[in-house]
Amino acid sequence: MQIKLLSCFEAVARLGSLSAASAELHVTQPALSRQLKELERTTGVELFDRSGYRLTLTRAGRDFLPHTRKVLLATAQLEEVVRTQVASPESQLVIACPPETARHIIAPLIAEGKVATARIVTAPADEVLEMLREGACDIAIGTAVPPQELSHTVLGTIPLTAQFTEATGDLLADHGVGEAGARHLDVRVLEWAPVVAVEHYRGVRGAVEVACVADGVAPRFGRVFSLPEVAQAYAAKHGGLCMLSGEPALFGLTSKPLSWRGRELRIPLHAAWIAGAALDVHIRRVVAQLSESGTLDAPEAVWPAPAAEGGNVSAPVASD
Repeated sequence: MQIKLLSCFEAVARLGSLSAASAELHVTQPALSRQLKELERTTGVELFDRSGYRLTLTRAGRDFLPHTRKVLLATAQLEEVVRTQVASPESQLVIACPPETARHIIAPLIAEGKVATARIVTAPADEVLEMLREGACDIAIGTAVPPQELSHTVLGTIPLTAQFTEATGDLLADHGVGEAGARHLDVRVLEWAPVVAVEHYRGVRGAVEVACVADGVAPRFGRVFSLPEVAQAYAAKHGGLCMLSGEPALFGLTSKPLSWRGRELRIPLHAAWIAGAALDVHIRRVVAQLSESGTLDAPEAVWPAPAAEGGNVSAPVASD
C-alpha cells in the first residue's frame, strides 16, 4: 500500500471534496480520483460514498481513517529522523550506557536540546566497554576506568546516596548516628541498618567499602537487586539503607549523601571511545555536551580514597 494513496485518502476525507484536496496536493481531480479508486481496489472495500453531491466516508472509510493518520504521522516522524541523521553526524553516534545514566543524565540533555544524539543503547555498566571494543557503540559511559588504549575523559562525578524510610531514620537516630537534621549520612550508619544494594553498582559498593575499611566499619550488606527501582521498593517496604548513585528518591524514601568524615562520597563517570575513530571530532563534541549535565558534579569533586592508619587504602578499580 503506497503512502501517496493514503495521503490522497486522508486529504479528501479531511477536506470533503476532490477539488479542495487536489488543490492542496497539487494534482488534478481526475488523477486524484484514480488514486482513490486504486486505494479501494488495494483494500478491497469502498471508502467513499459517491452517491451524493459531496464525497462522504462509508463505515469502512471511517474505520480506516484513524489508522491512515497514524501511518502518515509515523512516516513523517521517520522522514524527520532520516533528515536529522543526514544533517548531523553527531546524531549518528551510538552511546552505550547504563539505563540510569540514560534516564537521569542523557535524557534531560536531549530534552533541553543540549545533546545532538538520541541513539542510546542501554546495558549493564560492566558491559559497555566490551560493547565499544566490539563496535556496537561509538561512546561507552560508565564508572569503570577505561584502559589506556582508549580515549577517555571524566564527564563528572556522581554522589553516592543512601535512601531510607522514616522508621529506618528513627532507628539510626536511636543509635546516635544519622541525626535527622544532618545533611549527610556518615558511612558509620551502615553498621546499624542492613544495606540494600544494586547488583551492577560495583563501583558504588567498592567506593563505600574503601571508606568503611578506613574507619573500621563493617557494613551490614543484605539484599541485592538487579534494578535500582526494585531495590528502592524493597527498602520502602522492609527498611534498610538503599545504596544508590544519586537517583531520585521513590516510594516516599528520604535520600541523603553518604560521607566519610564530613566529605561526600563521589565516583567519576567516564566516557570512552576508540582512539582515532573516523568520527573522532564528532565524538569529542558529543562528549563535551554530555559533560554539561547539571546532574553531575564537577570532575575535581571526586572523592579520593582515604589513608588508613598504618598504610594507604587504594581506591578500587570500579568494574561497572
